[in-house]
Parts: sequence; C-alpha cells; structure tokens
Amino acid sequence: MRKTDTVFHLAWQRLRYNKSRTLLTGIAILLTTMLLTAIGTVGVASFDMNRQIYSLSDYHASFNGLTPKQVQTLSSHIRVEALQTSETFADIKNGKMNGVLTFTNVLRDDRAETADSNTHALTLEEGHYPEAENEICSSPVFFRRVGANPVVGGKVTLSFRVNGKGEIQTKDFIISGLMPDMEIDEGIDDSRLMWAAFVSKALLQAYEDAGFYAAEPNATLRVYGEEELTFDEMEDRILSVAADIGLEESHVNLNKEYLSTVTDPGTEIIAIVTVICLIIILFSALVIYSIYYVGVITDVQE
Repeated sequence: MRKTDTVFHLAWQRLRYNKSRTLLTGIAILLTTMLLTAIGTVGVASFDMNRQIYSLSDYHASFNGLTPKQVQTLSSHIRVEALQTSETFADIKNGKMNGVLTFTNVLRDDRAETADSNTHALTLEEGHYPEAENEICSSPVFFRRVGANPVVGGKVTLSFRVNGKGEIQTKDFIISGLMPDMEIDEGIDDSRLMWAAFVSKALLQAYEDAGFYAAEPNATLRVYGEEELTFDEMEDRILSVAADIGLEESHVNLNKEYLSTVTDPGTEIIAIVTVICLIIILFSALVIYSIYYVGVITDVQE
C-alpha cells in the first residue's frame, strides 16, 4: 500500500511539474477538435444556405442553340424529368431600354402531380399568358416604362427588331396578363436594367412562316436521379442526354450551384475537404510533438 502511495505521489508531482506541457497539449487538442468541428459546421451551414438560395432555380442544366427537332427529341427522352424552352423573339427598341420579347413553354414536367415545380414561368398576378398573336404579358413596371397603362385588356405599342437584326417593326399588343410588380427606382436608367415581355407562339409562328424569324430555342431541364446520384454522376447523365440529341458539350451549362446542394459531394469536393482536414491534423500533431520534444529535452538536461 505504501509503495502504491509513493508511486501515486511521484506521478502527481511529475504531473504538476509538467503542468505547462500538459496544459499546452490539452489546448492544442482542444483547438484541433474545435477547428475540425468548425469545418463541418460551416460546411453544413453553407449547404443549407445554398439550398435555400437556389431552391427557386431547380433546373439541372440549360441547353443552348437547339433546333426544333432536338427539342422534340428532348421532350420525349426517357431520362428527362422536366423541360422548359424559351425563345428570344426580338429586341425591344424603346430609347435606351435593354429589353427582349420572349416566348416560354413548359413541354414536360413529370413532377407536376407530386411536387411543386419551379421550372414553370412565373405565376401571373392577373390574366393569362399570351395565346393570340397580338397578346403580351409582363410586369406592371415594364408597361409603365414603355408608357402604357398596366391593366389586363389594355393596349401597348412596341417597336422591335426580330432576331436582333433587320428593320425595326412596330406592333400594337393587348395586355393579357400581369406578373408580380417590382419596386424599381424611377431614377435608374433603362440602359442599366434588363427587361422582358412574353409573347405567344402564334406570333413567332406567323413571323417564321413569313420568313422573318428563325427559331433557335434554349431549354432548361431536369433529369431523373437527383436523389440517388452524386454530382459527378448527374453531370455524366446530363452530358449523355446532350450527346443523345447531337448537342455539343460547349452548348451545355450545368446549374452547378443547385446540383452541389442537392446531390452527394463529387469526388473533387471530397478530395479538397479531406486534404484540408489532413493538413490540420498534421500541423496539430507537429505542435503536440514539439511541446513534448521541448519537455523531453528539458528532462534530459536535468
């Protein structure tokens, strides 16, 4: 019993003698743990924030410079879950305004009965999207900027250049619908803003039949597999769909921000995070080793 007490007493004295080294070691371990925890916490927080930010643009990719035949093939592709096309019909000519007349069309959305869809165009506050050749819809602030009274059934006269080239044409439109209004300072010059108004397929078809318009639609789409596949696998699937319709990879733009929040991390992200954690652990081990090394040198000298 006395021997045990002696050993305990010596150990306790040694611990008190080396309390600085023990304290520094504890602090180093604590800071390392906190830093690794912080990396995980910040990562999760960033993930949640990005999910909220990009939840309103839940398409997986956009395909640019399509032909009507490619759009038709895409709309029936087995791996496509949702598809919306848009065509820029003409540039608006109204002073310094940067604006376009565009047509959008939701061709497919297999989620419509089971989930909210954000690939659709904006929900109108009033009226309906253009159907007749002379119908148009946009936000009230747009109509005010071009000198029209923003009411459904009202009239607006616009000048525009089809496909951004050729002669400027002028046409009277009837307002068929109004989007949610926006608060924009009247002092902001039109040249600093981008405006858009929606027109009908009938208008585009009339100009196309007359030889004044050439369709070159763009598309935003979703593919199946969001919940099961990783980022890299989703990218491969999207590029595979593009290849199936004969679209070059340079015309494919991934919505990387959205994909990175809803899929498992890709190999690149995992590798980066792993390297950062290993560097932290390595430097922490060096700090702890240095603390004990200095302590051992001191003991040897004594």
